[in-house]
Amino acid sequence: MADIDIFASYVNGIDALLTPSDPRLETARSRDGEAVKPPSPFDDAQILQAQQLLQQQPQVVVELLNRWQAATTAQSRSVEEVRILGSAAADLAMAERLLYGVVDESEIVEAVERSDTTGGDEETIRLALTNPEALLTPARLPGAYRAPEDARDALLAATYASLEGIKQGAADASVDAITGLLSRDLLLLKEAAEFVSKDLVDQLLDISISVVKSAVEYLLSATDKLKLLMTPQAQQQMIDGALDLLDKIGDDKSVMIGLGKLLATDAVYNEASGWIRGYTGSMEAMPPLTEQIVALQGSYAGRVKLLKSIAKGLAIAGRLLALGTVTIAWAPLAIVGAYIAMVAYALYSAFDHIDSTRFPYFDRVVGVRTVVQQGLAVSPAAG
Repeated sequence: MADIDIFASYVNGIDALLTPSDPRLETARSRDGEAVKPPSPFDDAQILQAQQLLQQQPQVVVELLNRWQAATTAQSRSVEEVRILGSAAADLAMAERLLYGVVDESEIVEAVERSDTTGGDEETIRLALTNPEALLTPARLPGAYRAPEDARDALLAATYASLEGIKQGAADASVDAITGLLSRDLLLLKEAAEFVSKDLVDQLLDISISVVKSAVEYLLSATDKLKLLMTPQAQQQMIDGALDLLDKIGDDKSVMIGLGKLLATDAVYNEASGWIRGYTGSMEAMPPLTEQIVALQGSYAGRVKLLKSIAKGLAIAGRLLALGTVTIAWAPLAIVGAYIAMVAYALYSAFDHIDSTRFPYFDRVVGVRTVVQQGLAVSPAAG
């Protein structure tokens, strides 16, 4: 009961501090061609509240882990993963607003581009923390394929659309981060990857400005929550695997080409469509599979919304920490390490939803390939 109260208190605190701006104002600014402004810095009372909220973070992490471990179905695991992603995005939004208070306004204008602020993500974060199911809504069924004679076409269309949607989602969530990581030296990436597993409590004591220290604590808290999603057992495999995947993507002419080849959605579709076209059983087996597959696209899309917010939070935190108000020698490594953790989760979750069966240590959902294979009773040998 105490843990639940702590989590509710944390959510209430986030809700009070991450106040969304008037959406009508943002729409007007967008229509008039004016960039949406970053959120306002916290005032003294908000800074104090944010610092008090930090004291709850260890219990919040434990509660998030307990909820995730208690989930017994793919759907309930997805719900808790979205909640964890929402909490990481919330932490980075808090860090952004704290850091705005220690830099000049002119520096904020220079550092912030519209795509680099978490301003506008408040409602998505709130949904992730309080009603994660709302972010896992299935995609619309393709076309109007509802009649029995169209069941095969509907399943083919859903399979193609979902695989393409997951591939595009992975790109939306990670291409900018991957591009930035590929611009770094490989040795720095490996050093940053090691940083993910380090305890930096002692280094925090060296930060002299309390607001900056609190912002960095929120950054590290977000990284801790990304680590939860990897699990201690798979964390090192996923980090090493992400570096290997980055290396393979970097061999191609563009990140998008490399990502597409890596996810191999075309190969999965060709295999699955062969099973669908060759199926000779009752057509009644197909509509439930169509629903499961469009649900998978929605499942990954919900994660992508939060991964994009996390990427923006990391980008703006990195820029603001580099402005020189306080020099933190290890901050760039911490930022790059968090990016690696985020990209690792984005890619492995995409693989899991596509279900290329390549990574058995990251098996959270029944992906597209297996839904078709099992639903149409295709033998493993045929797969």
